[in-house]
Formats: sequence, structure tokens, C-alpha cells
Amino acid sequence: MLYKNIAKPVLFRMDPERAHHLTIDGLHTAGNIPGGRALLRAMYGVPSYPELETELWGIRFPNPVGLAAGLDKNAKAVPGFSSIGFGFMEVGTVTPRPRSRAMSGPVCSGFRRTWL
Repeated sequence: MLYKNIAKPVLFRMDPERAHHLTIDGLHTAGNIPGGRALLRAMYGVPSYPELETELWGIRFPNPVGLAAGLDKNAKAVPGFSSIGFGFMEVGTVTPRPRSRAMSGPVCSGFRRTWL
């Protein structure tokens, strides 16, 4: 409710880079203050379902939904992201040619905004 009615409309009106940094910084702060992780879990956490647990190469994942590399390039918000239900995360990035997160073109821009 809070995300859908307040955060999403505000973030989608911002410059993409600014919205990205605001989100990472917010999750970093929430993940590091006393009670912040519990609050994130209570608001956005996902219950554990044994049927969704996955094991791959001896590593157990609580669910198959993960966070791709590149979103949290500096691993700044790992505690925050860990509290909102992702089964795994890739942090950091390796790229020969860095580029902006902001996609260009009307098709890409529309796609980016509709899937969130």
C-alpha cells in the first residue's frame, strides 16, 4: 500500500538516477538502524514456503526470486534487500563499458515503467 500509493508515484516522477540512489540509500539506512530490518520484513517480507526452497551446487536458497547484479553495485543495501524477500542477490557489477541505468527510447522507457 505504502509503495503503490506513495513511493512508486514519487519515484517514477524523479530522474531515474536520483530515484535509484534514494532507494539504495533508504534501504541502506533502514537495514542498519535498530529494528529497521524487522520493520522491512513486517511490511514487505515474504513468508517462507518449503516448496519454493531450492538447492543448487550445495547452496540453499529460500526461494527462486533473486536480485540481479548491477542494482546495488557497491553492496550498500544488502541488509535491506535481504529483509524484503529475495531468495538470493548478486551484488556488484563487472562491465567493460559502464552505462546509465536510464534506458532510452519510447519502447524501452515504457517497458521499464510498466513492469515494476
